[in-house]
Amino acid sequence: MKNLSTVARALACCGLVAIGGCGSGRDGSGAAAHSQSVLTGTVTYRERIALPPNARVEVRLEDVSQADAPADEVASQTVAANGKQVPIPFELRYSPQNIDPSHRYAVRASITSADGDLMFTTTLHYAVLTGGAADQNVEIVVQRAGGGARAAAPGASAVGADQGDAAPSPPSGTWRLAAIKRPGATEQAVGADPRYTVAFADGRLSGIAHCNRYTSGYEQPAPGELKISPMMAATLMACPSESIASEFLRALGGATRYELRGDRLLLSYGDGGVLAFVRDDGAAATKRPPGEVAAAAGDLPPVVTAAAEPRTFAFVCNGESSFVARFGVDEMRLSVPQSLGGEQLVLSIVRSASGARYQQGDTVFWNKGDLATIEYRGQRYVACKSNPSQASSPNVR
Repeated sequence: MKNLSTVARALACCGLVAIGGCGSGRDGSGAAAHSQSVLTGTVTYRERIALPPNARVEVRLEDVSQADAPADEVASQTVAANGKQVPIPFELRYSPQNIDPSHRYAVRASITSADGDLMFTTTLHYAVLTGGAADQNVEIVVQRAGGGARAAAPGASAVGADQGDAAPSPPSGTWRLAAIKRPGATEQAVGADPRYTVAFADGRLSGIAHCNRYTSGYEQPAPGELKISPMMAATLMACPSESIASEFLRALGGATRYELRGDRLLLSYGDGGVLAFVRDDGAAATKRPPGEVAAAAGDLPPVVTAAAEPRTFAFVCNGESSFVARFGVDEMRLSVPQSLGGEQLVLSIVRSASGARYQQGDTVFWNKGDLATIEYRGQRYVACKSNPSQASSPNVR
């Protein structure tokens, strides 16, 4: 009987082995390994620059389905170059059970030096796995993140490198705000109506902030970095109370970094704040030529500043009286010349068919470009011209 009992237990264990039980490991890793799939490809670049021996290549597979949420990492691999040159092969192992056929997936790559300096990075979207996209032999072409001297680290040889290559600019086209992550908070989705957009072109950025248009300049101190000009001109229509236009312009003006991640453009600002944009499908219907956008910005306040402190301008009227206007996003402070009493007034923005119009009681300030018309104590001052050089004094004349 004892032998029969032993045989019975052995047969039972063999049955469990057939369904992945006994002998397959504590976590069933043997069965899991057989269920994995492999996404293969190479990482390369077009520049004739040799990689330093200690370069590292990182490749990530991400779920980029949700435009209003961060991309989810599905798999990643870091490959040490160890003296090898591009193309560098990669293999991303993933579980098919984690892939949703209705989702969209993409791969991106970066190449860094041993010190962590970014040398090359993905700037295009590489779809994989679903929707008929490839899952084998995917070629990722990364773009150079800096000049030739920066990309070719010590120990690397440059073959015919173009030392004049510029750092990649923020991606062209119009981008719509899809989500905002405020510093210290979780990401919050932003609907498509009203629209908040941004477009970069030749050192200028412009776009729509709910019911207003804006424009400014920007620089790239280093790859992936931004410096927005503090002079951000914007129209000042009074948007509905639920508008986040002021917050959006302040955050945009404070942006210091940009990154293209999957289908999204991420602009970082403040201490952990992120503006997440997607391609703007409605841009074609509302896009205006650059000259027209610039003209629109010139029509309205010359100094509406979202990125920094409010700016102060003096408006000289009739070559004599000088009113000082300190512009904010939603209001302006008007300093009356000493010759007229030196009064300080705070005017609120009001709707205007064109130009920017502020009012408090009978006092009205309306300007278009660098010219203003001011109504004060029954007197009308026209063709008052802005003169920033005189704005340091709160009361002039």
